[in-house]
Amino acid sequence: MSRTSISTAIYSAVAIISLTSTLIAAPQFTTGPDRKQGQRPPRPPQNQPNQPPPYLIKPISTGKFIITSPALKEGDPLPKEFNGDGEGATLPLEWKGAPSETKSYAIVMDHIDRDNFLKTYWNVYAIPATTTSIPKNAKNFGTYGTTWKRDQNYVTPHSQGGGKHTMTIHVYAVSMVPKFDESKGKISREELLKTIKDFIIDSAEFKVTYQRPPTTN
Repeated sequence: MSRTSISTAIYSAVAIISLTSTLIAAPQFTTGPDRKQGQRPPRPPQNQPNQPPPYLIKPISTGKFIITSPALKEGDPLPKEFNGDGEGATLPLEWKGAPSETKSYAIVMDHIDRDNFLKTYWNVYAIPATTTSIPKNAKNFGTYGTTWKRDQNYVTPHSQGGGKHTMTIHVYAVSMVPKFDESKGKISREELLKTIKDFIIDSAEFKVTYQRPPTTN
């Protein structure tokens, strides 16, 4: 065999080996009932670094204690005046049917994102038992705890990404008035719930949604 033939054979073998290695290393995307051919699978949920799972409780809910809002129905999207695309006001709320033993109320508004990270938008406690409603942009109706933005008493729902987000407003009827050492700063949602969970005598929820409006060119 001539030197030219040998060189050509070697070059062809190297090219075949290189092409085979590339095909093996390329990501192979599987298909499924909800996925098109070649589409990447959904990103698996990931916790934030060193972030513990969200602290959740299952308080008593008799169905007699009811929360509503004159601004929208439960499950509806937040109107622009109540989200970050507009005024960003707090919702007006009304509730009824609380037990006669109620000594105070607590309100927590939160959301668990796709990475299982819980965000607290509103965290208020020691609301007087005589309270049955709060107006739009209510202030100083109770004691504020921390939110996921620690310098804000209320965080307006807003998002830079797409997709619908569901926020839950929890109202707890509590058989005592929780007290904390305020010299240590505001308390977190988790601290509040751990303190009142055994004193919650009824509770109600009100869900709202937010989805960033599509951009127009």
